[in-house]
Amino acid sequence: VVPGTWYFIEQHVKLNPVGGQFTGTFEIWVDRSLRFSRYNERIRASGQTFKITHIQWHVYLGGSDSSWYTPTETFMYFDVPIVSKTRIWA
Repeated sequence: VVPGTWYFIEQHVKLNPVGGQFTGTFEIWVDRSLRFSRYNERIRASGQTFKITHIQWHVYLGGSDSSWYTPTETFMYFDVPIVSKTRIWA
């Protein structure tokens, strides 16, 4: 991560069908480059019928003690979050 640089981050989550099959998908692109992927995941167990109803993100910086703290106050900006059923930048 370069300070002062904007990044385009796109995430794809596909739930597996109800029934517990291992067919779920997680993918994350940074500036159109696939940086993380997990396939054949079981996101819903057999009998679970939940759907994706909202998005939420967390910014994790550091570890479990003060040695991980940033030396100065740190900011991160988010601009124009979009939820879509198709890829934004295919």
